[in-house]
Amino acid sequence: MENRLITPSISAPKINKDRRFFRVDFKSRFHVSVINRNMLTEIPSNEFFYFGQPHNSTVTRLKKNIKHHLSRINRHSDFICGVTNAILNLLGLYEKAVNKFSSGTKVTEADFDEITLADRQVKRYLDSIKKESVKTYEILLSIYFRYEYHFNHLVEINKRSDSNTIHPRLPGEFMDVHSTTSLERVEKSQADPTPLLRLLLNISRLVDFTLKNYRSIVIDLIGENYPETWESGVINISEGGARFHSSKRIPVRNRVTVHFRLPLSKQYVNFQATVEAADFSEVKNRYITRLNFYLPEKSMQDLVRREIQLQEFEI
Repeated sequence: MENRLITPSISAPKINKDRRFFRVDFKSRFHVSVINRNMLTEIPSNEFFYFGQPHNSTVTRLKKNIKHHLSRINRHSDFICGVTNAILNLLGLYEKAVNKFSSGTKVTEADFDEITLADRQVKRYLDSIKKESVKTYEILLSIYFRYEYHFNHLVEINKRSDSNTIHPRLPGEFMDVHSTTSLERVEKSQADPTPLLRLLLNISRLVDFTLKNYRSIVIDLIGENYPETWESGVINISEGGARFHSSKRIPVRNRVTVHFRLPLSKQYVNFQATVEAADFSEVKNRYITRLNFYLPEKSMQDLVRREIQLQEFEI
């Protein structure tokens, strides 16, 4: 299918002082909404992505996937029951590790060793099933890959913890653009774009690791004294996470673009976030699940009415 540029029309929602969260869902179409902060407790946890933080909704979704996929195969087979129990056991151990991490305690090598043993058992089952039924093997393998993807993510962020005790973000806790670190970076050099570019290291937390289906995210920073503070950067996605690389004036081709504005200190910085697919033919039916940004109450109405522009390539 030929890529077709789509520019959805956006109407400015009524703003009140409680509405502070802006959400963009990247799927077959863009969905934009400003979420009432009081609604956060009413929205299922899997509606949000917490800066790459693992949470129990991941395990819940994986278990639902198992039940859904097993409805397509012979669930009465003893062998299938065996591999199902093995996968559920593996997910249970993963869930235990996630709970430990979320409580503020670093996951130990012993915890990972226990998961590794369960993982080997699942792989042995999968190797045996492949000889019996390729279809069943592919269904169960897709479930396993979903788990493996999240597990590798947990290992990576657990590895980054410097001590035995960590301080995870709570559900619904988004990046505060008025944090001391952010303000110090901006105030030290208003005209120098380099401190602003460093903020992209925080933004990289917003990138769901499903972006491994894509080559990169391109982000433009535009300061008040444009073009002096204009700079582009690329967040390259790999299995090890997101890494930021600075570059100049990247041409926009075959990309999904979101324009928005965040107030930093006394100046406004326009962020143009762009997602570039590595190959549209390869990423058909794949999508970026979502990115969440915390926006302060100030100038929210101007932001929604004047700054948000959405474009998307239909795949």
